[in-house]
Order: sequence, then C-alpha cells, then structure tokens
Amino acid sequence: MTKSLKIPSGVKTYLRFDHQFLLAYWPGDAGFPREHWAGGRVEYTTNGGKNWASAMTLPWDSAGVTPVTITPYNPDGSTGATYRGFGGDTHGYAASRVDLSSLAGKTVQLRWRITADPAVFADGWTLDNVNVYACGGATPSEPGSIGATGDLGRATVRWSPPLWPGASGLRNYRITLTWYAGSRIIDNISPGATSRVVTGLAFGTSYTFRVTPYSAAGAGPSVSKRLAGSRVSETLSPTTMRRGGTVKVSGRAYRSDNNVGYAGWTVRLQSRRHGTTAWGTVATKRTSGGGWYAFYRKPTATWQYRVIYPSGTVSYLGSISPVRTVTVR
Repeated sequence: MTKSLKIPSGVKTYLRFDHQFLLAYWPGDAGFPREHWAGGRVEYTTNGGKNWASAMTLPWDSAGVTPVTITPYNPDGSTGATYRGFGGDTHGYAASRVDLSSLAGKTVQLRWRITADPAVFADGWTLDNVNVYACGGATPSEPGSIGATGDLGRATVRWSPPLWPGASGLRNYRITLTWYAGSRIIDNISPGATSRVVTGLAFGTSYTFRVTPYSAAGAGPSVSKRLAGSRVSETLSPTTMRRGGTVKVSGRAYRSDNNVGYAGWTVRLQSRRHGTTAWGTVATKRTSGGGWYAFYRKPTATWQYRVIYPSGTVSYLGSISPVRTVTVR
C-alpha cells in the first residue's frame, strides 16, 4: 500500500484481509514432518520506507489463517534463515486479521512480500478486501491531527476529530498550555470545534499546546504541538540628529529558546510621531543570515520606532522589539 496510515491511540486497530495462496511446501507424512519452503509476509515501515519490519510477529487472530515457520531453500540446496509467514495451501479464500495497536501514534505503510522456492512452481498469493479499522471503548481515541500557527501574543490551534468519539459520544475538548513557568487550561470547548485562538501569550516564551478529547466516561489520549518563542532586538544609530539626516534601525530576530536567528524571517518596521499612539508599518524586509536586519529612515521630527516579527508560521510565535526614540533637533 502506498497510502500512509496513522495508527490512533486509545482504540484497538486491526488490519484484515482475504487471501488465497498455494506456496511451496511438504504436507508431511510418517517419515517427514510438514515443512514450508516458500512464504508470504506482511511488512510495515514507520519511516517512509527506509526500513521495513515484519508484521508477522504482531498478534494475529487465531480464528483466521495464521503465520507458520518458513524454511526457505537456496538454489544450491542449502536452507536460509527461517522466518514467520503464511505458507501452504488455503484451498480457496480465507481471512486473516492482525492487531496493529502496538504501533499507536506512528504513521505506517504496509506491503505484502512473497519469497518463492526456486525449485518448485506454485500458484502464489492473491489478496482481496484489505481493510484497516478501529474498535473503540468508553473514552475517545486521540484527535486525528494537531497544528498551530503563531502570531503576536496569540496562536491558532487546530485539530481534527477523534476517529472514535467514545461510546457515549464526544462531550468536549480541553486545551492545556504549558511553558517553563507554569500551565493554563482552556476547558469545555465545544465537541464540534476544530480550532481555537489562544490569547495572552508572552513574547519570548515557548508554549506547548495539548488537546484532549472527553466523553462522559473521561479523557482520551492527547495530541500536542509546540511553538517556539521569538525575540526581536533593536538599536538606533544615531539617537539624536538634525533634520534631513538618516537613522539606522537595526537588530536581530531570533528564537528565544536557543538564541539562533535565521535568514528569511519577515520583519516589519513600524513608526509613530513622538507623543502619538497609532503605529504604522513603513517598511518590510526579510532577515539575512543569523536573523539580522537593517532599515534606514529620514525622520522629519522626533519619532519612535519598533520592529515586529509577526510569524504566521507553524513553528514560531511572533514578537515585538522594545520601542526606541530618535530625537530630531
């Protein structure tokens, strides 16, 4: 299967399929025990196909066709390493089911792989009705996904509903904010909601947003998203000047948790005449390597400047620099 599947937490998740196979084997008799020389196996990857693991060691439903030990033979007649797989003859279609719940929280891809015996011809392996499904309990499964977008002093948190709402239905969501100095809870969010604007966030602070679904029976598993805080430094040169001169507004925008600045962040220069309250954006540019920026202005009177990093990204929260004043004589 080329499609990726996220295995949810809080429910039992199964892979079920119908199949028929005739794979090289010896049925056994009084002199020689039953032996399987060719086999088929289900494999999964959790890293996009870089590495594959056998699903044959996971719990298979004993009511269906279950794995056996395969002893492959090499062209020179020697035996290879044994493995668990499907082998023998189903004599028509049969069903198999495996419990994928131990992979909860991971995004997986599945494949069906056959290893044939080089000396024996057989019909092979045919699949049909492949399904992945979940069976829930009293509480909800985890929300299907979570994301967040940073802004100035706030963030928009988004999530998708749980695959399973709980036996009595979804009652509400809770968002828990955590940061280095404490935590805050936003409770009783409507069960139909899929986003929430969270305000009151401090500049320069990193936050983790955890969304938890609730049914009448209690809480299901949570999903979380972290946004790193940012800071913007600012200096003016000169701070006192004559009319007609040029002032340089410069500084750096950077992550507050590791003091690393990056090229390509969009920063905005805002200004206002000294003694007024309304700010206006007068210039916008992208930071250079290390997060550095510089603006040049020709104020005609005493002006105040500040630089904002509005973010609008899924990685960082925005920030505003301190206000600096240039005196024009």
